[in-house]
Order: sequence, then structure tokens, then C-alpha cells
Amino acid sequence: MRLLILSISILLIALGSCHSAKKATTESEGVSVEKLEFNNSEAAEKDAASKKKAKQKNKRKRTARPQNKKKNQGGSSADDGKSSDGTVKVNIEELQKKAENGDTIAQTQLGIEYMKGEAVKKDMEKAIEWWTKAAEQGYTEAQYKLGVCHQFGYGVRRSNERARHWYEQAAKQHYAPAESALKTLEEE
Repeated sequence: MRLLILSISILLIALGSCHSAKKATTESEGVSVEKLEFNNSEAAEKDAASKKKAKQKNKRKRTARPQNKKKNQGGSSADDGKSSDGTVKVNIEELQKKAENGDTIAQTQLGIEYMKGEAVKKDMEKAIEWWTKAAEQGYTEAQYKLGVCHQFGYGVRRSNERARHWYEQAAKQHYAPAESALKTLEEE
């Protein structure tokens, strides 16, 4: 039971789909088990409140001094990298160029964008392709993400052997999430 819970929480953290988590302890067959409970509405409320405060703060700043930045059509500053709702915009073209030039961080981020499917069309094959390019250059985060994909069969055929390979590559560089996932994989 603990192994399953740990595996699921590792997956959620690795793939970035967890917004808010609370630990809770339950009793299962006489054994105390920790589990993660997800509360996205609570996280959304907190996020909305913090955005509202930030907008109010920025409004006070703008009235205190003249605004010199030109505005684009989206309503945000032309050079601040944020959309009108305060979220960070992803420049896919720039990210693609950097990734094609061998930038491992850009390759990993581009893989994440393909996995999420927000700034580009969702495509796990392309996500795996970009993570593989970064992982083969020794980038630990990409190695770990590939391990997760192979362990759970996301975008690839499930293979504990391939998962172990990528976790070991990242763990050799002391990447803590990979070290933890490797221990979990060995317990299966």
C-alpha cells in the first residue's frame, strides 16, 4: 500500500500535475498508512487570492509613478513575459530553437510543454523524444522523467528495466528524486 502511494505521489510530482497536497494518516488492516489528499479547489482559491493581491499592489505602483512600458494586445507589458492574467507565457519558437541547438534545459521544458498540451498540441511521443535528447546529454531531470514514463508506461511501453536505467543515470549524479524512485522500484 505504501509502495503504491509513494509511486503515485512520485509520478504526480514528476509530471507536474499536483497542485496541492496534504498528508493524512489512515488505518488500513491494522497498519497506519500515510496518504496524500489532493485539494485543487483550495489551491485554486489561494492562487486566485494571491493574484488579486498582486494586481492591487501593481495598480498602486502604477498610480504612484508614470507607466513607460508599451502594452501589447494581451494587456501585459511587452517585455515582462507574462500574459494579462499573470501567468508566464512560453515562447515556443524560442524554446524550440534553444532545444534544437542542444540546450538540455530547453529540451526538457519543451518536453514538458508537449506533455501538458497547453502551449502546443499534446504529444507524448514528442515529449519523450525531447526528454531523451536531454537525458542522453546527462541532464538529470530529463533522465528522471524518462524513468517515470518507463515505470508507469506514459508515452512508452512499460519497462522497469528501462526505468531503472534512467533512474540510475540520474541517481549517479545524486538527483534525489531519482534515488528515491530507484529505491521504490527495487521494492516492487
